[in-house]
Amino acid sequence: MKIRVKLLAFSLLRDVLGREEHLDIEEGSTVAQLLDRLRKKHPALAKIEEKTPVIILVNGRREEQSYKLKPGDEVALVPPVSGG
Repeated sequence: MKIRVKLLAFSLLRDVLGREEHLDIEEGSTVAQLLDRLRKKHPALAKIEEKTPVIILVNGRREEQSYKLKPGDEVALVPPVSGG
């Protein structure tokens, strides 16, 4: 069975993934599985991840890649912010 999640990308990730997308994924999929799917569709994502870690927020909360996604979850990918 498929579920639908919303993907949001920020900063340089937006250039690769687009700002917002709704994705249909298999029920029981984890954040790690979603990221693998995105890397296959957008190979530039893996290159970005080599240089900078990506913060994963699910419904506004930081989650591990083992988090099992639920219908309607909002997954945000955010590169770390530095200032100075």
